[in-house]
Amino acid sequence: MKKNNKKGFTIVELVVVIAVIGILAAVLIPTFSNIIEKANISADTQLCRNMNTALSTAKADGREFNNMEDVLFTINEAGYIIEHLNPTTEGYYYAWDSENDQIVFLNKKLNVHYPTDANIDPAKCWITVKSNNEADKVVNLRKFNLYLEPEFKDALSLNELVSVDAGANTGVDLIITNSTDEKNISISGNFDGVEITAPKAHVEQYGVAKNVSGTVSANSFVVNGYVENVSLTAGSLKVASNGIVKTVAAGTTVAAKDGLVLEGTEANVDDKTSFTISNREELAMFRDIVNGGYNYEGKTVKLTADINLDGIAWLPIGNVYRDNANDKDQITGFAGIFDGQNHTIKNLSNNGFSIDGLASGRNATSVGTKNEVVFGLFGCVKNAEIMNLTVNADITDVGSKYVGDSVAAIVGYAYGDFTMTNCKATGSITGFDAVGGLVGRIYGNTINITNCTNEAAITARGTYDQGAKCAGVIGYISAATRNGDMQCVPKVTMANCVNNGAITTETTRKAQIVYMGAGTGNTFNGEAVSKTDKIVDSL
Repeated sequence: MKKNNKKGFTIVELVVVIAVIGILAAVLIPTFSNIIEKANISADTQLCRNMNTALSTAKADGREFNNMEDVLFTINEAGYIIEHLNPTTEGYYYAWDSENDQIVFLNKKLNVHYPTDANIDPAKCWITVKSNNEADKVVNLRKFNLYLEPEFKDALSLNELVSVDAGANTGVDLIITNSTDEKNISISGNFDGVEITAPKAHVEQYGVAKNVSGTVSANSFVVNGYVENVSLTAGSLKVASNGIVKTVAAGTTVAAKDGLVLEGTEANVDDKTSFTISNREELAMFRDIVNGGYNYEGKTVKLTADINLDGIAWLPIGNVYRDNANDKDQITGFAGIFDGQNHTIKNLSNNGFSIDGLASGRNATSVGTKNEVVFGLFGCVKNAEIMNLTVNADITDVGSKYVGDSVAAIVGYAYGDFTMTNCKATGSITGFDAVGGLVGRIYGNTINITNCTNEAAITARGTYDQGAKCAGVIGYISAATRNGDMQCVPKVTMANCVNNGAITTETTRKAQIVYMGAGTGNTFNGEAVSKTDKIVDSL
């Protein structure tokens, strides 16, 4: 028999081997980590260069960067898909320097790593954060301004004065306490509660807030957007010319109300009958106020200049989807008079960064698994009047999640009494159903469309049932609407409307001017129309 001389490792040998491995790991792991970090820093630095090239190119083409969303859109558009401006290097940050319109790459102490010659003012720089821990680090180290990422769900609590933009978040609480800084800050976006204890602060509010309370310096809480309730125990309130406050609590000092106060002893509803819009920021603020709950009923909004939306994805004014509740009070949207004063809004687009902000849903005619969205400069209007306005649009298919139902350059979906006069659409417009140049769909009572022209190319992709509805000027006017519990035939008057745009669709439910299920009492250039289904090809 052969003797087996094989032996295993002794315990001492195993201990020695493990010790050697441990020593090697202690030496090599930090080395490997440093190599990885250096590689990440190098890649992030190069990405910073590339992003600044994209911003410079866009700026040379005339684009303006009003906020972090504009910057993120431009970077995304250029093909640099990064998660809310976050570098790969652990503990490092990108920031937008709004003073110089550039991205800076910051190290773990939030000092500039690149560009090496950048001289920044933290009060004019913005960093994206997704948690209170990150916010505390950014604010306590160098007092950078904060842009909240979609993951930010908690109340934001700060003990320093910095500007805050809620980004795409809605209903976030903001609390700033025990700050003695003498500083100007801004609060932008959709907040639930805003509580500030900062007796030397000057605060400019933009967007929407339900409740504002606390202390500021004299004459120094300025409402530029919409606030439901304001209660200041020290300092005073100013309502800017386009700002709107629902109620002012007793004991709150109002220094000026150039804007509108709706209720209480400070109300000036009858004195404030019109508003003006002169740039993209003010148009977006008007949009946010409508979407925040004020519909401008009985008020006139005037456009005082041409506005370039720069092709940045637009959240509609009246951001709702079309459900089956056409007779319900829940239908919201702009309800006043919008006078373009013969100005043009150009480069309206639905393609890009903020597309997920669109309200979406389903109704009885929804097809497949995709939700529907309404889209236009105005998503939804109710009992509104639009006049003297040209909109240039590039509206495309809205992606894998949605289909466009009620799509046009100016108004996606109009409900109730509706008047449109001396308006024009140009560009190209693509949707699924109820696609038009100026208005996508109308469920109305008294409808007057006069002196309107479409020059946009219209494409309707829906093919269900008898086919999607589309036309050059008005995509579809319903044969009936609901007024309370009664179904009513709308009274439609159209005159001097022209379509010069191409119409592309596989459906037979199309027309040059308007496709409608018409009842009695409708006129087109004075001609009575009583057919059940009226296709109007010329006026």
